[in-house]
Amino acid sequence: MADSGSNSLESGSQNSSGGSSGDAAQKKVKAPKVVKSRYMQYSKPKATKLKNNVANTTLSPGKGHERSRSGSLKSVGLQRLKAALNKTMQKSSPKSLSTPAQRKSKRETTSAVSIPEDTIEMLESQTLIFTYLTMKMQKNIRRLEDKAERSLLLAHEEKMQLQEKVQQLKRELLLNRREEQLNNLLEKQVESLAPSTAATPQFKANYTTFATALDCTRHQMPIRDIHITGTRQSFLDDVQKHLGSTRALLEATPSSDNDMLDTIKNLEDVVHKTDAELSRSLHQTLDLASKVNKEVSLQSQKLVEENSETEVLRQLYFDGQ
Repeated sequence: MADSGSNSLESGSQNSSGGSSGDAAQKKVKAPKVVKSRYMQYSKPKATKLKNNVANTTLSPGKGHERSRSGSLKSVGLQRLKAALNKTMQKSSPKSLSTPAQRKSKRETTSAVSIPEDTIEMLESQTLIFTYLTMKMQKNIRRLEDKAERSLLLAHEEKMQLQEKVQQLKRELLLNRREEQLNNLLEKQVESLAPSTAATPQFKANYTTFATALDCTRHQMPIRDIHITGTRQSFLDDVQKHLGSTRALLEATPSSDNDMLDTIKNLEDVVHKTDAELSRSLHQTLDLASKVNKEVSLQSQKLVEENSETEVLRQLYFDGQ
């Protein structure tokens, strides 16, 4: 409604300016002075009082609507009447003949007519409503911003969790691929080694035979320091002949085990006694030899001291002092 009133005022001013410009063009006189509109210029204390009253009282939708409608209708009617009066006045009397006093009175009348109280109250109520709506919109915007920020944080956390899950799945996929490659390689090795499995029992039997023969022959006496006349095979043949003759002699001799055991024990005792006597006599011989050497060295030293001069002895015993 207020927009329509302002539009009507603008149209009226345009018409009045159009008429005055036409008269000025016809009479070739000086252009009239443009008077600025004093629309919405009213006393502030009254406006603040009305604003406080509107803020303190609760707005009833029915009454406010009717009041705004009546105020807007009145303002539109007054603005149209004002525009028509201005148009007729401009047509009847030229602007160049008007005095400054008349212009001042005209401005006062136009300002007094164009600012009714209903319009002021309506504009104040609309301003209050717009202020309330602006504050509510700002509050809703802040709430929506907080909600959007929380949702963004949740989305970021979910994104990080999904990325970790994707990385874990990638690692598992790589491990599965490696295991599959190893299984394929083992299958190929088994296929290539299948012919050798048939020969395994024969190889096992041969290896057992070889190990047995090696175990039997590893205790063979070394013959590196034994003089053998002829070849090794001839020496073994001779040894086999001698062993055969020894076996025949042993079979021919009568067996007296008890006598042989007593003889062996006596022989062992004699051997031990002989060994002890030999070791004792050997120690005695060594002691006697050391004493003899000591005595010989002393005798030779005495002879050297008797035959040598004092200077030579001093050099020998005192390092040339």
